[in-house]
Amino acid sequence: MRQYIVVFLLLAFAAVAFPASHAGAQRYFSDHYYIPPPEEEPESTEKALRDRRYPLPEATARAWLARQNPRYVVEEVDVDSTEMKQFFDEAPPHQVAINRPINVEAAELFDGAVTDGGAQVYLAWLSSPGAYALRLRVNTMGLRPGERLWLLDAEGAATFGPYTVDNAKADGQWLPPTIGDAVALALTTPENTLPLMVVTDAAHFYKPIIAKELPPPLSCNIPIAQESNRTAQEITAGVGRMLIPYSNGQGLCTATLLNSFKTVSGAPAPYIISAWHCFGDDVNYDGLTVFWDYRSDTGNTNDVPDLYDSDYNTGAKLIDNSFVLDSALLELKSQVSVGPYGRAWAGWDSQAPGQADATQVIHHPLGADMKTSRGRITNPETNICMNLTCRLQYEKQIEVLWSDGVTEQGSSGSALLIKDNNYRIAGVLSNGNTHRCDDTSNNFDNFGPFHAFFPQIGCYLVNGYTCAPPYEPESSGCFLFRKMKLNVETLGHLRTFRDEVLGKSAFGRNIVQNYYLHTGELEQWIDTGRYARPLFECLLSIGATWGALAQ
Repeated sequence: MRQYIVVFLLLAFAAVAFPASHAGAQRYFSDHYYIPPPEEEPESTEKALRDRRYPLPEATARAWLARQNPRYVVEEVDVDSTEMKQFFDEAPPHQVAINRPINVEAAELFDGAVTDGGAQVYLAWLSSPGAYALRLRVNTMGLRPGERLWLLDAEGAATFGPYTVDNAKADGQWLPPTIGDAVALALTTPENTLPLMVVTDAAHFYKPIIAKELPPPLSCNIPIAQESNRTAQEITAGVGRMLIPYSNGQGLCTATLLNSFKTVSGAPAPYIISAWHCFGDDVNYDGLTVFWDYRSDTGNTNDVPDLYDSDYNTGAKLIDNSFVLDSALLELKSQVSVGPYGRAWAGWDSQAPGQADATQVIHHPLGADMKTSRGRITNPETNICMNLTCRLQYEKQIEVLWSDGVTEQGSSGSALLIKDNNYRIAGVLSNGNTHRCDDTSNNFDNFGPFHAFFPQIGCYLVNGYTCAPPYEPESSGCFLFRKMKLNVETLGHLRTFRDEVLGKSAFGRNIVQNYYLHTGELEQWIDTGRYARPLFECLLSIGATWGALAQ
């Protein structure tokens, strides 16, 4: 009889099948770290920009481009075809390019060589008609010692490289994007024969990626030049425009550098945080590129720096992610440089934000030059259905209503900053409504919660912290959802029963603790006990009703 009483009590309080909350856990936080821009003479700054833009001297590049070189043309993208219309319908909103496998070998691409400085130089053009920009993926594993591959803007506006066998990757590497529908490759070799080099893919950008060609973001977005708060101004130097290559395309999102105890080259490690939906399971992280300081000092799009003048990092490692929290932490493979606005690593807080907290985001709407928007939290914790049946959800999201500015495609992943908490990060942009400038009443967005993601990544940010297992989805991870098919409203009432009824007494808290120790046995008993399921359903009904009354 005693055994059944214990089981009865466990069942009666089965609402505690939800993951244990972190209420009462120790609070961790960090303020932002800022390095001011270097004090350099204008002449040295101009030289540094030119050297970065032309690792292969401009005069050499233009002389090579002036030759009559062979041209490889990628099959034209027919945007009106049924196949492409279906592709556009299924592509995520932040996607800007389609990856096209071409697998062109050097022997097919290049023609006869010319001698330049004792080396044989092979040149070729590659074009994809109608593209706003191109990005090539090249396998240089077959290059021999002394051979170098260069990427040339078709107009001679920039050069990239050299790429050698020493930095080759077995599955190829994505080169930087170039503007326009054509690009040139130059191969220098001491040999008299071509190496086994392959251009495996060409990314055709069907959307523009430079500010002057983009459709203008909504007019109520605030140009970053109008930001007057010093802390927010400094944090802008840690916000990047992220180009992400995956299996069938390339996407644009926003990412933010995150402060941590770990240092690399005298500065915080180059961790970035963004939204997981920007990535997915088939990303080529070696080709991920983050462009820094893509902004205008005047708020005029015509004053945005040329893409080729933007400092950038290529290559990252995924540290951890959460699908249900729509959050991801990555580490760039090289330290970021300090640019003309300095460089910043944003602060963060493991404590959840509060109702009506003033908020701000710094972002790249449509992939355009940097903007900012301001609003307030209207719901500090809400679940967002991801499909019609609501079987998949984003959980613990933070709802914000914008009063000044909005967000758009390309803003995804931007950090939610809490103004009165020293602009520390509270989340990353996940999803939202379609926004309008003339009526702000429905300009809601939802953010993946940093405070729920922190236990999973805290060991990378705090010295001595032990990372917890990944967040367990309330909507799919607990057996109440799996076995009893409870809806979100009932689950919410049961959570209230756990927190507001059981949690108010030592006896109730002891029941909660014992439940977590016996969840496996309880689930097995429900599966095998003759009367377990109807008794369990009855007790759940009592608990849910009690929780509803307690709300």
